[in-house]
This record gives sequence, structure tokens and C-alpha cells, in this order.
Amino acid sequence: MEITEKVFEFVDELGPEKIVFLYEPRTKMKAVVVVDNVAAGPAIGGVRMASDVTATEVRRLARAMTYKNAMAGLPHGGGKSGIMADPKTVNMEQIIRTFARGIKNLQEYIPGPDMGTDESCMAYIYDETCRAVGLPVELGGIPLSLRDRVRANMLRPLTPSAGPSTSSGRQLVRLFSDWPPQHFVIDKRTKVVNKPTRKVTKSMRYISAK
Repeated sequence: MEITEKVFEFVDELGPEKIVFLYEPRTKMKAVVVVDNVAAGPAIGGVRMASDVTATEVRRLARAMTYKNAMAGLPHGGGKSGIMADPKTVNMEQIIRTFARGIKNLQEYIPGPDMGTDESCMAYIYDETCRAVGLPVELGGIPLSLRDRVRANMLRPLTPSAGPSTSSGRQLVRLFSDWPPQHFVIDKRTKVVNKPTRKVTKSMRYISAK
């Protein structure tokens, strides 16, 4: 099968809009970036680093980010990238900076941490491109450990002390993230709607649970 036919075998009405393969001969850095959809805004998605990461895996993860960001009502589309290397054996700063220079002009993609990368990797990317989420505290980010605790707490059964209640007895929980603060009304059976339930500021959106 021709490579052109293979590439376009997986496209549909949503995307992906771009699949970019990167290779830098000096460092042997190999990577793939998928910008799935930017209808809602620039695509956000993590940078995964693993020796066995594939373009198919990255494409599927990018589509998942499109759905996730849309369900959360974020002004962002979905994207993802994968660097084909073992994070335990490579020079991380060299590889990440090389990758960052490769995506510098891919303005519609905003990278974040994922499996095999962390806040320090995002700092290298931000230094090269001036865009990244999941930054270290020193650059205005929120520690991954804190974000993990918030996510874990949101999965626990809610109690009256979990947060201020709404008139229906549901809890209002503030979720910290790298973009503007998000507020979620949640209970044990959460229904996500793709629109705000109450306007507070332009930087805050809501998800309603019924």
C-alpha cells in the first residue's frame, strides 16, 4: 500500500487535521505529533515518551483528548505527541529540547506532560517554544502531585464536607489546573454537558451533574 493511502486510511469528519513526523539525525530523535481537531481552539495534549510508542497509539490518544476537552467545555481541541525513546536511558534535556524545536512552528499544538515526561520536560519545551502546560511551580505551574491528589479525591464518595452544596444537595468542587480554574458540580452519578450551567467569568466553565 502506498504511504499516502495508509496515512489517509484513518481520517474522518473530525480529523486528524495534522500528523507530523519528526526526525533529527544528530540526536536520532524520532517523534510523531497528531493535531486531531482545533474547532474549539488550539489542541492540548501530552507528550508521551516510550521506546514502543506508535503513530496509531498517538492518533487514538489525540482523538480521546478532542472528546475530553469538548466534554469539559474547554476552549481547546485535542492533540497528542509521542517521542520514540526510553526516558531511562536518553539525555532527557537534549531529546526534549530537540523535540521542542521541531514543534516550535506548530502553533496549534500546546504540549503537556504524559507518560515518560514531567514538569521539567515542559520547562524545556516552554523555554524553546513559549507554550506548554504542566509547568513547574517556579514557572507558575501546579505540582503534578497536587493535581493527582485532586483527581483522586474527586473519585471518592462525596460527603457534606467535600464542598459547598447546591440547592439540590450536590457538591461544588474546585479543580485546580494549568489553565484557568474549573468548577464542577458532581455527585455519584455525573452527567457531563458541554455548556456552562452558570456564568461567572469568561475563564470559568461548568459541568453539571444530574
